[in-house]
Amino acid sequence: MKLILSAFLIPLMLLSACAATKKTADMPEDFSVTETALYLSRASLHSTDFEQYKLNGFKLFQECGSIRKGRHIPAHQQLFDLDENKHHKLMQSVWSVLKLAHDGKAQLADPGENNTMFDPGRLFLTIKGNGNTLKLHTSLDTVSDANSDAEEALNTLARDIRGLTKPAACGNPSFYGLGHSR
Repeated sequence: MKLILSAFLIPLMLLSACAATKKTADMPEDFSVTETALYLSRASLHSTDFEQYKLNGFKLFQECGSIRKGRHIPAHQQLFDLDENKHHKLMQSVWSVLKLAHDGKAQLADPGENNTMFDPGRLFLTIKGNGNTLKLHTSLDTVSDANSDAEEALNTLARDIRGLTKPAACGNPSFYGLGHSR
């Protein structure tokens, strides 16, 4: 697993609010991040597919397609506006991942290389806020077949992000075993 933290994670989790959120038991009322990015890729028999999502405030950019000779070729791109409830649910999932990473419980398998259809694929997550960055790099299979709290938290976050886009990215309700929330 590659876990990259710049500066301290605690200030990221205690950011002042950039958007209004409802208080939950675990997540501070003023919790917010400036950017969340999720990248998924996996090789199949004939191609390497990818999906990527970038959340900035209440705007979610989604892109999917294939990778050929190292070049991303988008088949579909879309921009979504999130309402407060969807944004809040997503921030709860982000908070869960940050908390596990901060507690040292985000021990994950290394990402694959996308060079064969038997490769476990890649999942890259970046969370930015208050001058701090959390980067998690692991395999898609690790998150799809979650067996630990950290893997389950990443699975939930990835499904929540994928579930925000209707219709599903490139018409895929599941990306190599990783579904989406309803």
